[in-house]
Amino acid sequence: MTLPERLAELEEEVRQLRALLAPKVSTPGKWLLAPMEKVVFAAIAAGRGDFISSERIIAVMDGLRGAPIGAPDITMRQYVLRLRRKLAPFGIVIESRQYYGYRLSAASSRVLK
Repeated sequence: MTLPERLAELEEEVRQLRALLAPKVSTPGKWLLAPMEKVVFAAIAAGRGDFISSERIIAVMDGLRGAPIGAPDITMRQYVLRLRRKLAPFGIVIESRQYYGYRLSAASSRVLK
């Protein structure tokens, strides 16, 4: 296998892994989410009621930028805070539990179906 072929193979593998971490989630336009807010929401929604760790959310955020973000834990928490504020009027609640991470509440999961 040539180097360019191997590179193309690895790039495809990375693309597939990113898709597994945070599948695309369609969000209503009325939610007015910024692009990175959509990414964070997709990462949390991918848990389907299970807690998603901060580390996994940060990995998804980093993967889309191609490089680590500055102050990742604080930045990720800011996005979650913004999501909570924006989505509360639509009945979407993001729960958190120390040492576990974030998830959508059971009621939120029903709203999204």
